[in-house]
Amino acid sequence: MLGIDPWAVANDGKFLLFVSMDQAEYALRSMRRHPLGQSASILGRVVQDHPGVVVGITQFGTQRVVVMPSGDALPRIC
Repeated sequence: MLGIDPWAVANDGKFLLFVSMDQAEYALRSMRRHPLGQSASILGRVVQDHPGVVVGITQFGTQRVVVMPSGDALPRIC
């Protein structure tokens, strides 16, 4: 509505970890043991379908290429 792309807005205080599939559940359990990681979840997986491209699935079930942000990030309001 405002022309702001929620996939390109700064999101401070988040942690993203890439681990092998056989270690994913272990890593998730480990993070959830910490009070700040209680809402940790698995967000995706690396596949060979589209090498070098990040594809997200929207809330409507469609696919969207996630592009690197260009220019300056929006300023934070603290």
